Amino acid sequence: MQAKETKCPWCDEVIQPKEVTTEGKHGKIQELRCPKCDGIIKARLKDLPPI
Repeated sequence: MQAKETKCPWCDEVIQPKEVTTEGKHGKIQELRCPKCDGIIKARLKDLPPI
């Protein structure tokens, strides 16, 4: 998942989100985070097909 530039809803900066994968209770979680404030912009289970 390659993210486009977007405005962070937490710090109001225009950023290129960084992709982070973590292990959660129900499987691997793919997150897009702001590189400046580390706020979560988008999160979903990694093994689900794209919407």
